[in-house]
Amino acid sequence: MSRNPLQSLLPRVCASALFLACSGENEEPPPPPAPTAVLIIDRPSLDFGEQEVGTSSAEQVFTLRNASPASVEAVSVTVDSEAFVITASTCERFLDAGHECEVRVKFAPGLAGSHTARLRAQGAPEGDEAVLQGTSFAYVDIRGLPAGASIVAGADAWSCGAPCKVPVRTAEVTLRATPAGYPRWGGACAAATRDCSLRMDGVKVVSLEEVASVVKWELPWARHPRAVRIAPGGDIVVQDDSAVTRLSSTGQQRWRLESLSPRGIGLDGAGGTYVLRSSGSITRLSEDGRELGTWQLPGTELSAEFIAVAPDGDVYCVVSTGNYERARQYTLYALTSQGTERWSRTFDEGQFNRPTGLGLDAMEAVYLSGFVYRRDGTSQGTTLEKTYLRKLSPEGPQLWEKLNVSSRLAVSRAGVTGLFSSTSGSAPGRFWVSMFDTQGNVQWTTDVGGHPGVVDTQTFTPTHVLLVGGHWDRASGDLPDKGWFAAMNLDTRAPGPVTYIEGPPESGARVTDLQLTPEGSVVVGGGFGPSYGNDAGFVRLYDGRVLTVGVSP
Repeated sequence: MSRNPLQSLLPRVCASALFLACSGENEEPPPPPAPTAVLIIDRPSLDFGEQEVGTSSAEQVFTLRNASPASVEAVSVTVDSEAFVITASTCERFLDAGHECEVRVKFAPGLAGSHTARLRAQGAPEGDEAVLQGTSFAYVDIRGLPAGASIVAGADAWSCGAPCKVPVRTAEVTLRATPAGYPRWGGACAAATRDCSLRMDGVKVVSLEEVASVVKWELPWARHPRAVRIAPGGDIVVQDDSAVTRLSSTGQQRWRLESLSPRGIGLDGAGGTYVLRSSGSITRLSEDGRELGTWQLPGTELSAEFIAVAPDGDVYCVVSTGNYERARQYTLYALTSQGTERWSRTFDEGQFNRPTGLGLDAMEAVYLSGFVYRRDGTSQGTTLEKTYLRKLSPEGPQLWEKLNVSSRLAVSRAGVTGLFSSTSGSAPGRFWVSMFDTQGNVQWTTDVGGHPGVVDTQTFTPTHVLLVGGHWDRASGDLPDKGWFAAMNLDTRAPGPVTYIEGPPESGARVTDLQLTPEGSVVVGGGFGPSYGNDAGFVRLYDGRVLTVGVSP
């Protein structure tokens, strides 16, 4: 029997109604989210302009508004720079919706320069900030300068050749004196030894008392000075290829003797001068230039090489015999101050024997460097057989020998020996140094590298300062580029500050010898043109600070 359609539909309608009733059609909707509090500063930025360090600007008012329908329980406003100060604030408490508070800010810089900070409003999920800017300055007040001098700031930012007062808008400023030299500062720069660096946290009163010249005096010389020596009283004795000249410590000529054909000079402890002449003779001169005696060394085809004189007047000299075509030997002589031979020793260890250096220590031990070579058959080529450094006792016996060493020699009073070698041919040249102790043991060897150049002279001072000097090589040709000198730092094994000497572009310059005076100045002899030429030269007295404090002309 068929069912009534309404009867079959009714259960499904009731089931649907029952489902709707169970699904919670009578529940309340969730509440809307609470409004977010928003704090707004009335302007995004403010530039306070310029202000002198140590003073304060006028106060500026910032208004903070709660731009939301919700209150803020605890408002705070901060600034992230000491240059800007909050002087007063009502924004330190509850801030109701739509209400405002005020913050007063001033610019009070403690250091010159550009300043940027942020004024921050906090306490609400959405805070705000304003950018604060300002520029501050402090004065450098220059009260005095010597005639002809100027003070220059930084990289030529400004300069004063007379008393002046200049605003500085940087946190630090460096002052330097011109012309180049060694300044004596006063005021805020009193502790400076060269350039003066100032922190601009207020007015800086500065004076420049004097500027000591790097070169105390200079004398033009007709030829290259080959040697300079310092007498105990400070006089300077200069030898060139034709004459010996004695100068006072201030550069005044005391005497000059021509026609000596000198090849070397030495001084004793009383200031007497001993001249080794090209003929192989030795002339002794008094302090006032009088000849006290001349002694001719024996032999033929003599060629003078080196001379060294002890404080007591004992003389040590090296003289070669023979020629460079057949054979060549040399003899080391030890003489008294009156020219009497104490002992001699001839070195003939191969076809050609060449001495390269002679020195004494305080005990009169003798240090001798040299090399031996031979000519290859009928050709012009040569073969090096050996190089050496030898130490002999004051009586002549050899104490030790070191082979395969460099040739340029410097000996300290303590018996420490420095040997130098250089390479040239590519600018600027380079050199190596080896140091030996009194027993001939190598203390260290170093490659100084491409600067400062080629070594032409080296000497230990009585105070154990090792002075070196020479020239820069040019890329081609046999002319130097410029001369240089420095003191070797025996701890770092490198030259200290280097002083350069410029020459005419067509001839260049080189340093041929240098010594330290008793008061610490540096006597420098040098010349222009090739080392073997007779071009003009110079003798200069430098402030001793060039050895420890660099100078940029």
